[in-house]
This record gives sequence, structure tokens and C-alpha cells, in this order.
Amino acid sequence: MFRSPFVSVGDFMGAGGVSLAFGAGPDGAPRVRVFDAAQLMAAGPFTTLDQIAAAAQLANFYAGGLDQRTGAQVAIIPATSTAPAELATRTGAEGAAPVNMYSAATLATGLLPTPDQTLDATTAAATLNGVFVG
Repeated sequence: MFRSPFVSVGDFMGAGGVSLAFGAGPDGAPRVRVFDAAQLMAAGPFTTLDQIAAAAQLANFYAGGLDQRTGAQVAIIPATSTAPAELATRTGAEGAAPVNMYSAATLATGLLPTPDQTLDATTAAATLNGVFVG
């Protein structure tokens, strides 16, 4: 059974543009991909994200273990005057999984980046002010 992926929209690069973050749906590996929305729309018809030019992709990584099959919930947290934009991800069992926070610089490090910050699920609900990640 195909399960829909998780999607978030926001200015991940903090430059006034729009980014789209895609997290694999339930039963999938916790793969996350972030794209520049303008370049994604200009790419023309496609059936998979793998067909999109690499220049449009801002990040491509796994937010958890490669053997996990829980998908990856995503939320782009906008930049403020004191903090850059971040990407929040959550993988794992309902209610128990931590929320990992990544900056754009961290995501440039490869397929298995170390989160900039990890929050437990109860703290994250208050910190993210109601943003759905889990």
C-alpha cells in the first residue's frame, strides 16, 4: 500500500525564496529531500524526484537509520532575526521519537548528518509552538 509522503513549505535557505521539504511516508526509509520550489516548478513534468536536476535540490539525507521504516515527518521552521531557518524531522514510533533540528549548513555534510539539536517529543511540541512534526 502506498502511503503519502510528508511535505512542508517555507524559506529554508533564509533568502526570501520558497523551499519544499519532502519526507518519506510511513513504511518508507526516513529519507528527506529539500528543493528550491521555483527550480522544481521550472523542471517541467516528472514522475519521481530523482528526475529533477541536482541544482534544484538543497538537501538529500536520511533523518534516521537506514533500516527504519517509519518515514520522516518534516517541518521548515522559518528564520528569525536571531536564528537561521531550520528543518525539523521526526522518525520512529508515535509519541516516543525525538525531533531533530538541522540547519542548511549541517545538511550540506552528506546523507547521514548529525542534527544540530535534538528535542524530546514533549519539549518539541512547546518549543515549535504547534508545528506538526509528529
